[in-house]
Amino acid sequence: DGWHLSLDARAEQTDVAQVLSYWPKGFRGQTRNWVAENIHAGQLRDIVFGLRVTPGERPNTYLDLAFEEGRVSYNRNLPEIQGGAGRLTMYDGRLGLRVDKGMIDPGQGGVIDVSGSEFVIPDLLTRPAPGEVRLRARGSLTAALTYIDNDAWRVLRRAGRSPDLATGRAELTGRLAMELREGLTLDDLFIDLKGDLRDVRSGTLVPGRDMTAARLTLSLDQTRLRLDGAVRVAAVPATGRWTQPLNGGAGRVEAALEITPQGLDALGIALPRGMIGGKGTGQLTLDLTVGRAPAFRLDSDLAGLGVSIPQLGWQLPREARGRFEIAGQLGQTIRIDGLSLSGSGLEAQADLSLTPGGGMDTLSLRRLTLSDWLDVTGRVRARSDGLPPAIEIASGRIDMRRATFASGAGGDSGGSGASSPVALTLDALQITDSIVIRDFRGNFESGAGLRGRFDGRLGGSAPISGQVVPRNGGTAFRVTGEDAGDILKAAGLLRTVQNGSFRLDMVPVAGQSGTYDGTMLIEGPRLRDAPAIGALLDAVSVVGLIDQLNGPGIFFSEVEANFRLTPSRVILTRSSAVGPSMGISMDGFYDLASGNMDMQGVLSPVYFLNGIGQIFSRKGEGLIGFNFNLKGAVSSPRVAVNPLSVFTPGMFRDIFRRPPPQVTQ
Repeated sequence: DGWHLSLDARAEQTDVAQVLSYWPKGFRGQTRNWVAENIHAGQLRDIVFGLRVTPGERPNTYLDLAFEEGRVSYNRNLPEIQGGAGRLTMYDGRLGLRVDKGMIDPGQGGVIDVSGSEFVIPDLLTRPAPGEVRLRARGSLTAALTYIDNDAWRVLRRAGRSPDLATGRAELTGRLAMELREGLTLDDLFIDLKGDLRDVRSGTLVPGRDMTAARLTLSLDQTRLRLDGAVRVAAVPATGRWTQPLNGGAGRVEAALEITPQGLDALGIALPRGMIGGKGTGQLTLDLTVGRAPAFRLDSDLAGLGVSIPQLGWQLPREARGRFEIAGQLGQTIRIDGLSLSGSGLEAQADLSLTPGGGMDTLSLRRLTLSDWLDVTGRVRARSDGLPPAIEIASGRIDMRRATFASGAGGDSGGSGASSPVALTLDALQITDSIVIRDFRGNFESGAGLRGRFDGRLGGSAPISGQVVPRNGGTAFRVTGEDAGDILKAAGLLRTVQNGSFRLDMVPVAGQSGTYDGTMLIEGPRLRDAPAIGALLDAVSVVGLIDQLNGPGIFFSEVEANFRLTPSRVILTRSSAVGPSMGISMDGFYDLASGNMDMQGVLSPVYFLNGIGQIFSRKGEGLIGFNFNLKGAVSSPRVAVNPLSVFTPGMFRDIFRRPPPQVTQ
């Protein structure tokens, strides 16, 4: 049935050229060509060759040999193995090459030790034949990155990176599978490599910031390169991951970052000094796009961090949680595109611009709200020499009833240390439930409290100006204006006064939010069409004054009052109004919400003759006067007059009335 052949050959030693000289070109041509092209040099030892031929079957070959001083490649685009020593076996259509010793020189970063690697062609008869590298490699990280960035794969070049992006030591293991043919690209490969990286350092992965790591893990497949582990970015501890797609898309760094004031400074994220204390964690994300500065985002729940804005009297304790986010672009100078802070009643969205040196230049507030008293836009501008920043509010509203400006300062002196200039432009400044200043403009110093001058329109109509100073842990006001009638009407207090200059002093009561002790002085007003006074004059039958009240108005040279103003009422402890026609003294209560009053006082007609009586009585009371009570709505009060009091000298008139109210009532 034909020839049967069994041939065995042994050789102690030979070389590649001699083997090829005995290998006919037509016999196993593809395999012979691969050996000729990829085994460039080497000494072969302990060679065993076997050939078995059986009629009607494909000849079967066996080859086993050891090699040393070898130069072997497995892809023309990948660096060859040099100084190789190991063993090669071909049997049953399979080729296996084991490298017991060998080096690869990728051209940068030194050589890579590939001892222990293997190369296998599992089926020599398939066209094109499949090849598989089982890689074990040790060397510098730069050399390893150069290897995977070869001309065929271009792993880093696709991402706009170069192999010198980091230094350190690397150990790689894994598989590379490919067809043994010309023109291979990255998409034609199967890659599954794992790496253990030690003593890693990079000055370019995060531009302008050194990144170091004692140990990282690397993984590479045909779609992406990934690094995982604990790192320090600009000496800031972090644990995270860098993922770089191999299709040219943007890479990404995701890390859990330790947040401290010193760490933020080191990263170039300059916030107002003293704003953040303690230590917390945040999530840092970097988007690494080819040809562009990396975009970053940092967010934190602020746990463990003490956050404060002293100028607003606001703080978030370390045990509380909130939300902090900041985003921008990294570079030699960081650009901040957005910043937000929330917690403990505060909500802020802002943009932050930095100086060329990385310090804060301007914090632009798109919106800032705090509890129910602050809702503004503006900016915070850094000043030189370490001074506190300047605050410029461009629009919004402030409610001084619940304001906490530097609430911890207290005292009247304004405290010590540098203060912050504050420029306020507001749509509305709420003083009490009924008193609001619109179109408010002011310039202040905010150190231990608020101090400065302002102007605006009370109730949106009456022009006023004034000044503020810190008192009792809050803010005291002095308000002046040219038309007392318009001011009182706009304040919702009186609608029956015309003209007159106006001055009002209000001092906050310690520990009572929205409550003030005040004094008011009005010079030269006229009182007309006043139902309460008209009813009082009618009760004492002063006919001429009633006509005057309903006509041009009763003129008073001076009106003054001492009072306590709460969010809901006015407690009038002492007041007087004196003029040629009449004098009045009055004290009592006025409810701001209902418009009801409970007042008592003395009416002294023809005061320019009668006023000598105030020597023995109160200001506004003459020698002859009528004790009265006014109760109920201001528009239609109930009037009670004691006619006997007219015969009572001023010094004894208190017999007919209750004691004036105390501010504690």
